Parts: sequence; C-alpha cells; structure tokens
Amino acid sequence: NLTIAPYANYWKYDHKYTVNLEVIMVIEGKNVSLKLIQQEDIELIRNWRNSKDVNQFFIFRGYISKAQQKKWFEKISASGKDYYFLIVVDTEPIGLIFTKDIDWNLREGETGIFIAKKEYRNSLISFEASYLHGRHFYEKLNLIKDKIQVLKSNKRALRYNKKVGFKEVGEKEVEIDGEICKLVLFEHTRNDWDNRAKKREKLLRLLGYK
Repeated sequence: NLTIAPYANYWKYDHKYTVNLEVIMVIEGKNVSLKLIQQEDIELIRNWRNSKDVNQFFIFRGYISKAQQKKWFEKISASGKDYYFLIVVDTEPIGLIFTKDIDWNLREGETGIFIAKKEYRNSLISFEASYLHGRHFYEKLNLIKDKIQVLKSNKRALRYNKKVGFKEVGEKEVEIDGEICKLVLFEHTRNDWDNRAKKREKLLRLLGYK
C-alpha cells in the first residue's frame, strides 16, 4: 500500500526521463513500513549517525552538528534525486534505507541501509525493508540499476547484500581518518530483480505475504 502526497515543486525533476511526480510518503508492508523522512525525523537520524555503533561503517565518521544535519536535509529535499525512508516497526523507527544521487538519464542510483536497533539486525525485518524499497526503486521509480558501496571490513553487510541479490563488481580505495580502506562495489539491475522473484517468494511467505 502506498500513501501519496500532493505534488510538491521541489520534487520537480530536471531531466528528460519522465516519472510519476507524486511523492510517496509511506510504503506499507506486512510487518514494516517505510516513511519518507521529514524535518521532525532528522534529529533522530543525526543521533544514530553520530553513534559509534552506526558510523563505524560509514566513510564519513565525523561528528554531525544540528546545523549540518539541517543543511543536509534541505539539500536532499530540494534535489529531486534523493529518497530517504525511516524503517518503522509498530510505530517505532528502527533504521534508515535510501536511494541517493539518482541519475534520471541513466536510470540508476545508489542505495544504502542501516538498522540502528540491534535487536532487529538478525531478523527478516531488514529483508522486508529491502524488498519494499526495491519494489519502489524498480516498479515505481522505474529505475534499472542499483549500486551499493560497502566497507570491506563490514562482513555482515557484505553477506547481506549478496543474499538479497547484489553482485560484486569491483573494489576501490578511500581514505578514512588518515587510513586507506577498501570499498566493495555492488550492482543490482531490474533484470536481477525480476529473475529473483521466485526466491523472494519463500521469504515473503514467512513474513505473511501471499
């Protein structure tokens, strides 16, 4: 189920590729919902990002101030190419999933996810959130390629992305706090999404989907 917000000018995309300009505010699943972030959510997200438990897996690990967070939110809200959703279980936000830097001409973007609440990290909740997000990415936005960058030291994320169908396509080096670290590059296409439909069905049935 999708809750649709009225068209807003700052979501007008400056590109040749045509998409539905209505803004999806809430994507509802059986056990989890994805809520497009609003101004009132950014302090919660800032606190998550500033926690060592979360930011150790990000390239930028510096402290994020309230002013920086506000500026970031204003930027993504006006960009027309960034979608950030809270992952919500029983009205409680537990993490974040997003697509950023969408290239509407190439029809591709970069995705990320983190679960801030530890008790949900080894559950099927993250899979359901990825399913809802993937359905939105491919079937609503009509994009054709999804990309992810994961620190090579983040073994849990490497395993997870492979399980949900992303394919490793290379590596690159980045400097983090004066140290050279490796990123593993993953890609996932609309064809991959369509071809994994039967595999998804088994897990979705466990989550209450028919």
